[in-house]
Amino acid sequence: MASAVRGIERMHADILAAEPTTDEEKKKVVAELKSRGNAAFKQKRCEEAHFLYSAALDIDDTTFDTSYAIFGNRSAVNEMMGKGKQALEDANSALVVHPTWAKGFFRKGKALACLKRYRASTEAFEAALELEPKSKMLKKSLDKAKQTEIKAKEAAIKKASEKATAPEVIKMAAPTMTKGTS
Repeated sequence: MASAVRGIERMHADILAAEPTTDEEKKKVVAELKSRGNAAFKQKRCEEAHFLYSAALDIDDTTFDTSYAIFGNRSAVNEMMGKGKQALEDANSALVVHPTWAKGFFRKGKALACLKRYRASTEAFEAALELEPKSKMLKKSLDKAKQTEIKAKEAAIKKASEKATAPEVIKMAAPTMTKGTS
């Protein structure tokens, strides 16, 4: 992993070496890091995208108007890598900065699904749809979340039923042999 990070650092040495001092310079560096992160994400280079979004957030610590989108993007990367907890943390950070951002609730829903917290995932998609009621993508995501939640409940009920009706197995110690005298 360390060599991969070094490779990413070398690829983006030009922007990472920038030492912005003014807010305007910082905004430009953040925008470039975000843009490169987006390009890496589109090409499914998750580690690179995560690194670039993190570098952008190191500069844009909610100072500018873009941090919520960067948190959202990093949430998507974490979710794609199966890191549900980190994806949820980033989605929640995005919503702290921009509490009415529908895509933030979408990211939260995806992260919760990754964590197999299906009811909470459905609720997050419902919140997103409340903010953007005409979004076909959000409607589709909500429907999928509801179906997944139902399937998970059915599987849990089936498992509990099988466990309740399974015959009780009594474990006994193996018999011991003794030598008898004749």
